[in-house]
Amino acid sequence: MYIISGKYRGKKLLEPERSDKLRPTSNKNLKNIINILYSGGLLESLDIKIAEIKLLDLFAGTGIFSFENLSQNISSTTLVDINQKNLDIIRRNSKLIGEEGNIHTIKCDLKNGLPKLKQKYNLIFIDPPYNKNFTEKIFLDLENLNYLEKKHLIIVESSKKEELKFNRYKFKILKERIYGNSRFGFLTKS
Repeated sequence: MYIISGKYRGKKLLEPERSDKLRPTSNKNLKNIINILYSGGLLESLDIKIAEIKLLDLFAGTGIFSFENLSQNISSTTLVDINQKNLDIIRRNSKLIGEEGNIHTIKCDLKNGLPKLKQKYNLIFIDPPYNKNFTEKIFLDLENLNYLEKKHLIIVESSKKEELKFNRYKFKILKERIYGNSRFGFLTKS
């Protein structure tokens, strides 16, 4: 596993043990998403300043999405995952690239909802296990627990066959992309 773009491009990272419960976002998909955010100007169009971005990475797994964004000079990232071994490797990788002060990890079973945090975020990445219908509860919690900065973007990775569930009166899809078996939705509050 290595960082594919930005100031840490080419930096090799430690990898967790292979597991059927771990499905990292592929390098190809990751590159496409990073391009949409930064080169494609999606963040800029929402008036989200890169250097001020506080990222919430839910179902973080390897943490590669957070590392790619740190490589683009975002401010900080909070990674939430149920697996302590994944979180330990994320912490070790943060030291490898010298970003340990900008990375916070939280162990939490997200199928029960989001933990209560005092921080607000302007970039949220949700990558739950496919076809488990976790997103509806996550969207409720993002709003009800006051997680969202006024200017924000939510990215959801799901199976291309899975229906993304959220309150369509409160959130809207800005973009949607399908790469292979994965669907990426880019959303914000209406």
